[in-house]
Amino acid sequence: MKASQHSIRALLRSIGIGDFNATLVIQSMFIAPATTDPKSASTILLVQHLQRILNRQGAKIRETGYLDHATAGAIQAVAGPGWEQRPWADTAQAILLARDTGQTWRDDPPPPPNYGPTGMPLGFLPDVPGGMLTYGIAAVVAYHLWKQRKGKS
Repeated sequence: MKASQHSIRALLRSIGIGDFNATLVIQSMFIAPATTDPKSASTILLVQHLQRILNRQGAKIRETGYLDHATAGAIQAVAGPGWEQRPWADTAQAILLARDTGQTWRDDPPPPPNYGPTGMPLGFLPDVPGGMLTYGIAAVVAYHLWKQRKGKS
């Protein structure tokens, strides 16, 4: 990326995302990966392009677009610990810097710390349509029914 092209759109172009898709992804670039919805189209598109770059460096990860443990380990090897708390733009810049300086892997990237499923604050809950909103509504309904039953006793 040239010094005169310091914009998120130019950064996205550098990782292979075209202008049309960049419009979708730009808003995610200011959000930390730990707080991003892993199933949103913008996150999947961004992660898939980052996985491509990491694979070209020899990371040997699947290009699914999902932030799995192998991808998180490869990103951590490049961006350092705590990468998931910094914005996606910082992570993308670190991966591009590693690509431009010729960093490669000889072995598999180290595994990341053992986090729960990406994007799930409570790792023991399975994915459901609507995500945490569905669980919130179910909790309110359960509480309401419990209060009604308690009143009848």
